[in-house]
Amino acid sequence: MAKDDPQFRIRMPADLKRRAEESAEQNHRSLNAEIVQRVEDSFKPALTSDNQAVIDFTTAHELARAFLAKIDEKKAPLSDDELALVRFWRSLSEEKKRAVIDLLHIDKVAL
Repeated sequence: MAKDDPQFRIRMPADLKRRAEESAEQNHRSLNAEIVQRVEDSFKPALTSDNQAVIDFTTAHELARAFLAKIDEKKAPLSDDELALVRFWRSLSEEKKRAVIDLLHIDKVAL
């Protein structure tokens, strides 16, 4: 970090500050350097033991929406409610899917 990097003040709970100070000491860095490192790390994807990226729900949701939109770009992307219905439908057993179809009086549905 350079002396001319922007500076700003933040507020944080005393317990969080104490934990950050302890972590900084264990990592042999200043509190500022510890906070900067943790913020930088939060923007990097985490990796599992077999080098698979771990992503947060929001990123996964955005990727799923982009993927679904690419499947058929002529159709409008699914809304959040439609995505929730698809996930719910896929979680049902075949027996429950058939019961829902029967309730809705749908004659022909490809499962």
